[in-house]
Amino acid sequence: MEWIKKKSYILTILTLVVYMILLSWAIIFKCNAIDSDLRFGPRILVLIPFKMIIKQFSINELLIEVLLNIIAFMPLGIIYSHLDNKSNLLKAIILGAFVSLMYEATQYIIALGTSDITDIIMNTTGSLLGYIIYRNTFAKMKEKTNNIVMITCIIVGSIVSVYGIINTINSFEQYMEYINNGIYPM
Repeated sequence: MEWIKKKSYILTILTLVVYMILLSWAIIFKCNAIDSDLRFGPRILVLIPFKMIIKQFSINELLIEVLLNIIAFMPLGIIYSHLDNKSNLLKAIILGAFVSLMYEATQYIIALGTSDITDIIMNTTGSLLGYIIYRNTFAKMKEKTNNIVMITCIIVGSIVSVYGIINTINSFEQYMEYINNGIYPM
């Protein structure tokens, strides 16, 4: 029985590492491998919630942006709850806010993307929802919890990966089009 718990713990840590790599790729590099639009630019810091996304997006794009931010961080709350039996609501909020703040700070420091308080709010909400979902459903199904947590994280990771692969293919095609037209993006 002890071996099963240890194996489950190792698998959960491995899932967390893969999830964090995929999340970093999605947030910092916008799921791109080669992209002429992925350039360092001015440092933009938005401290008024929803200011930029309301200005930039239609209502449909706004909903998609908000939902993607929430969904992207739900596995963090799920994995955290699974790893820490003593987890609580406040710790889940602090973890989600801290991880999101680190990503936003990284974007600001390397001048890649916009650092926005809205992202921190939505990402923290996602982590919180993941925590609540785990505590209200998965935690009550002791034996099946490990499989459900892993499957949930694999599904979210797969969605992000497929999106990233499509984006990478499109970016590469655009990059090659620039090269063929004598434009050499830096």
